[in-house]
Amino acid sequence: MFLISITGLNLTHNEYYYVTVEIVNNVNKKSRAYSNAIVVDDTHPVGGVVVELSSEYYINSTFGFSPWESVDCSDTDSKI
Repeated sequence: MFLISITGLNLTHNEYYYVTVEIVNNVNKKSRAYSNAIVVDDTHPVGGVVVELSSEYYINSTFGFSPWESVDCSDTDSKI
């Protein structure tokens, strides 16, 4: 596994970006992988109450794994 970090990017709020990764092996065989859209959201969410669930977890198919449940929390840009 490789971790590559790119810094110094000037990303714009509410713009969508995509990542393409190309790898090349020792015999020059190439393979590419493409990300889904990544939206930049640099605003804070609207506060509310967050309840930590000690032994229960749920999978939200839109946003992934979450060990907490929010009540009256929202983020207008990401729609969470």
